[in-house]
Amino acid sequence: MIQNMKLYTVMTDAGSPAILAKIWTRAGCYRATVPVKDPSSSKLGKIKSDFSSIRSNFTGLNEDDWISFDSLLEQLNTKETRLDQSLTLALSLASARAATKNDLWKIVGQTSKFPHIVGIMVKGSAWRNFMLIPYRERNVEDAFRMLSEVSEAIGHELDEKGVLNGRGPDGAWVTDLGDTGILHLIGQVASDWRMAIGVDVGAGSIWDGTHYDYTGKGDGVVEGKITPEDQLNLLSALMEHYKIDYIEDPFNTTDFMLHAKLSQKFNTMVAGGDLYGSDASRMRMAYKYRPTNTVSVTPSSLATVSHLSRVYDFARAHGIRVVMSRSVSDTGDDWVSDLSVAFRADMIKLGVTGASNTLKYGRLMEIWEETHSPKLGSR
Repeated sequence: MIQNMKLYTVMTDAGSPAILAKIWTRAGCYRATVPVKDPSSSKLGKIKSDFSSIRSNFTGLNEDDWISFDSLLEQLNTKETRLDQSLTLALSLASARAATKNDLWKIVGQTSKFPHIVGIMVKGSAWRNFMLIPYRERNVEDAFRMLSEVSEAIGHELDEKGVLNGRGPDGAWVTDLGDTGILHLIGQVASDWRMAIGVDVGAGSIWDGTHYDYTGKGDGVVEGKITPEDQLNLLSALMEHYKIDYIEDPFNTTDFMLHAKLSQKFNTMVAGGDLYGSDASRMRMAYKYRPTNTVSVTPSSLATVSHLSRVYDFARAHGIRVVMSRSVSDTGDDWVSDLSVAFRADMIKLGVTGASNTLKYGRLMEIWEETHSPKLGSR
């Protein structure tokens, strides 16, 4: 039985506000921390006020029934109330941990499948991120060790070239090298270390409504503005040349047709992240176009664990692969690791360095040790 709930304001890795929810049951105290999107003092005040107004509704609920807990949260989240997503997710995660006695990865039944690790290596200029995937490694620990070694080698190479500007909040290297140079470097590293290449284009950020605008993006992959068809041709050429295995959000968030063309053209993972916004209803609406074969989900953008479950159920029912990702503004909480195992994600995107990333890898290793005959992915 849920006996009490409390809410606290804490900090993310970057020093911005986050929400810590605690739930007490007869078995103990369970907690979850979630970053707050676009925080302000007024927003934080409303979150605390809203929590105070709803908390009594949960006293006495069966702590083992996280689905009913989420259902009540959704009922309370009316047009008039408009509960902040960080509040509902923090409460939902704490409830799910209470239901599983902190074994969140068991929330929908035990599994022996673990996601392949996608290591976020370098932040792009026009494009969002460049990544590497150690498919050859057979366990989480070896994958993490390999990614750590490769990340250090890339940092050393960037430093030698005089284009290293430190690391971003997700642990990726920041550089003046430009997207063309980054892709060439990542391609060389992938070949030398026998890894696969991943690119998060994040094309919505360079879409001006009619063209993809690479103007002023440093040494970009092209100069100036290009049409959507030119973007398709550009990406097709680069994917073929560099053997890119995973590409995310290659076009703007309304262009289902070009996503579909790219998916049909290559036997690779074409993922929608911004394209779907981790929204199962948008996925259902888009499915008639078959825009991508993969969905990238950032659980911290969801309202409840039940929302993630609905995204997962739709994806699996339609043969769509699932990638889970840490948020750019993240906390030291490791629940994304549990959820990636619980919902049988094909891959999980993580930074390679920094305390919060290390904790997430550590949690994956811990779950690995508790699992009978674990294995990475399906490749």
